[in-house]
Formats: sequence, C-alpha cells, structure tokens
Amino acid sequence: MQDNGKKPAPEVTVTDETKVIDGHTCTKVIVKSTDGTWTGWVAKDMPAPFQDMMRNVKTGDPGMTKRMSEVQGFPLEFEWADANGKDRMVCYMKDVVIGAVDESVFSLDGYEVTEMPSMSFGQ
Repeated sequence: MQDNGKKPAPEVTVTDETKVIDGHTCTKVIVKSTDGTWTGWVAKDMPAPFQDMMRNVKTGDPGMTKRMSEVQGFPLEFEWADANGKDRMVCYMKDVVIGAVDESVFSLDGYEVTEMPSMSFGQ
C-alpha cells in the first residue's frame, strides 16, 4: 500500500463508553474516514495486533492502518457504514477462544501442494 497523501487522516475516537460482551468489558471505538464510519466494541483484555489486522484486510489506506494502532484489543462487535449511506456491514464475534492453536489445524498432511504459475493472484 502506498500513501498518496490525498486522503485526510482518519479520526479515531476511543470513547469512555463500555459494555460487557461474553464476559469481556469492551470500549466503544469510532473511526471516521472519507470512506465511512467504523464503530467497534473492543475488548482490551484480549490483546490483538489490530494495526496488522487492518493492514491484512487491505483497506488501501495507510493512514487508517497507522491510526488504528491506537486501538488496543480485539473487536468483539463492529459495524462499518460506507460513506455513500447505502452499504453497511455488522459483525459479531462468538465463542472466541484465547490460547494456542493446535498445529494440526494447519497440517497439509494428505494434500498435495502444487504451484499455479498461470494464475496472477494479487496483481
């Protein structure tokens, strides 16, 4: 991602408003940008590299990625409302388990890994 300097920096507001979700006290965070508004309930007791997560969803906005480093924790609920006023997405995290993941979940045993050079993913 490249910052072309044309978009104004998003406005990140970490509020004092809280609510309990699945036993976790969450803080309301509001992020406003030219693309829309993200409102999330973030569990500060669940450490997460939120800045990295935003980069991985390829928001296309390096300013947003940088500003999201101010958000500490994992969002258990959030809503994204597009600036056009027509598009909206709501997400609820359920049955979140904190801890190590069993490595067998990522095992490729029984699968054959092949390359697909003619496919131009991500270009």
